[in-house]
Amino acid sequence: MLTLFGKQLRMLRIEKGELLKDMALNLQISPSYLSSLENGKREPTVELTRRIIMVYNLSEEAAELLEDARAKTLGRITIESKDSDAEDLGLLFARRFGELSLDEIRQITNILNRT
Repeated sequence: MLTLFGKQLRMLRIEKGELLKDMALNLQISPSYLSSLENGKREPTVELTRRIIMVYNLSEEAAELLEDARAKTLGRITIESKDSDAEDLGLLFARRFGELSLDEIRQITNILNRT
């Protein structure tokens, strides 16, 4: 089953005009592993996602799309923080996320999109 991450990865490969074996070589992985990522048979790692972003010098927008695709493919999100207040907020949000109404989700989205 093709995943969102697999689609993004395949589109990047085609956009760069690379064969599966070429992209695999550039990313220092096997062609079979790359194929399994594209086809949703393997889960993408954070390390590989970062390597793709670096090797292909992705724009900030393209990098965000790929990272979002990874999170959506896995069905989970990782929050990295060295601040305990931020960690506490992330944990509270994760615990209560399922209780939020659609209106509350939209309000939070609007707040976070203000930059």
